[in-house]
Amino acid sequence: METWLGGEMNRTGQTSLVAKGSGTAYKSTIMRCSVSDRPALEDWALENRRWDIFGNTLSKDVVRDVVDCTKEPPPGVKVEFITNVNVRK
Repeated sequence: METWLGGEMNRTGQTSLVAKGSGTAYKSTIMRCSVSDRPALEDWALENRRWDIFGNTLSKDVVRDVVDCTKEPPPGVKVEFITNVNVRK
């Protein structure tokens, strides 16, 4: 069902569909990021004073901030944006 709803939203250019009494289908986009080249990322973090990108895991918030500002991820970071279709009743 989500696949069909997503196709309809893409076809009509909408980001949500409402069916009275049934619920709302809407799109949400998530970002996945992973380190693909650690030395390149460490060099970038040092050069840009962005050590906050490191913790126990790669900081998705910092990566999103960099992507929002520069339109590209830091060197050595692989980013994927995945759009899901959700249904809320």
